[in-house]
Amino acid sequence: MLDYPNQRELAILSHTLQSTIARIERGNNTSVEAMSKITFALNQKLTTNIG
Repeated sequence: MLDYPNQRELAILSHTLQSTIARIERGNNTSVEAMSKITFALNQKLTTNIG
């Protein structure tokens, strides 16, 4: 089982606001910059599909 950080911890790790993490979890749109910071903090790769 993977042990991911909670919203507060992820916000600190990714240098974003906890409210940004919460909005993403609710399904709201966010910036590519915020997603990039979060995926980097989780040691993941951000990929996009257009079209």
